[in-house]
Amino acid sequence: MTLISEAASAPGQLAASLAAGVAQISDDQTVSFQQYTKSTLPIDGYVFWVATGTSQQFSGSLHVLTDRHQEEDQTIAANKMVFTATEEVSQLNAIAPGTMWVGSWNVDGTTLQVAFSETGANYQQAGLWHYRGFAVYPALSSQLVESAADLPPEPIVSNSLPIWLSQTTFGTTTVPVYPSYLVPDNVVPPYIVAHVEPDMTEAPSFPIAQWPGNPVSPNQLVQMSISQLAKDNVRLTLYGFTNQMAWQYLAMLIDYSVNTDNFGFGNTPVPRDEKRTQVEISALAMKNHSDRRLVLPGSRRRHCASPDPLRRIQFNHRLDGASPHDVHCPSCAGFLLESLMPQYPLAPVPGGTTTTLDVTAATVIKNAPGRLFTVSVLVAGTAAGAVYDSVATTGNTAANQIGVIADVAGPINFNAMPTAAGIVVVPGTGQTLAVSWS
Repeated sequence: MTLISEAASAPGQLAASLAAGVAQISDDQTVSFQQYTKSTLPIDGYVFWVATGTSQQFSGSLHVLTDRHQEEDQTIAANKMVFTATEEVSQLNAIAPGTMWVGSWNVDGTTLQVAFSETGANYQQAGLWHYRGFAVYPALSSQLVESAADLPPEPIVSNSLPIWLSQTTFGTTTVPVYPSYLVPDNVVPPYIVAHVEPDMTEAPSFPIAQWPGNPVSPNQLVQMSISQLAKDNVRLTLYGFTNQMAWQYLAMLIDYSVNTDNFGFGNTPVPRDEKRTQVEISALAMKNHSDRRLVLPGSRRRHCASPDPLRRIQFNHRLDGASPHDVHCPSCAGFLLESLMPQYPLAPVPGGTTTTLDVTAATVIKNAPGRLFTVSVLVAGTAAGAVYDSVATTGNTAANQIGVIADVAGPINFNAMPTAAGIVVVPGTGQTLAVSWS
């Protein structure tokens, strides 16, 4: 190394003096940082941070500013922290959406967990780096867990959010859907944000709870189902969507409502354009939204201390007087819904909306939830065929079969039978069929 480069890399007199001052006022303290990785619950998108077991010590000075607040639901001392280091802490500078470093610091006998969200106002000649953030609020401390075993086995939310997070595919296009306020760092379009307005959820009927039996122990809750008619106000914000994409996505939601009865529309939704600007590039973002008032009849389940979350639930009583039956919702798995209020204009169209002709071999009629109306046997063949609630032409059994196609020419009415997965028709030997569905 040359003398010039050595001089350029050596700390200046100002930096050396400031470093000595930091060491003196901090008494050469070090702060222990623990690495966490991001874990998102697949059902409702709730975010937790799981400790990895990796820790590191960083030297510097930690300043604490405490501001006490008394609110309706908490009394909190908000601790704003400024960590001043004499060397750049690359771990705190890195943009890594799935990783976070959390510092631990004892204040008045209490251990604070400190996460940093801001850095800047640094002079290179000074040789100091400042990192700012707040200690983790007590109400949010549950989102930092020691291991994956501490993650909750069930959804957190009680609203319809799991339904919207599962609505990612329309036509041949797939886009991610994120919960509001939990959009990942620096995500680029296209994507959708689902926001369920907390103060707008209404329930015109009283909840009906079913207790499944005795708890495993006096300190553990057991699985319990609650059935209640409810209404949510939902805002879906679409980024990176053209006019045609926005309308196709809306059409998919209407089709899903018709064919599953998981929810009904309480208004007439329409895409609305929004203006989001950035003066540096003199352009507008591709952003629009639509507000939906939705009727959500169904069951919201709660369970705790169970190795296997519920996937199926038995209704012994329905508000519309229908007979008991199983309701299975594979898409949300934790928000099982059952329609009680068919409404115009989303009632199924008599006879179906689509016809598939000349079916002579096993065919996926629809690869999403739908309704089967009529199978017309044009050529009787020599053996009976079958219809399955499925999205594949292989692997089907009596467990997912919904009908038999007799080897007799003529129409077979399936009365708008709903399917949870899709519609697969398997003609019998020599049969030719026409299928109406929606």
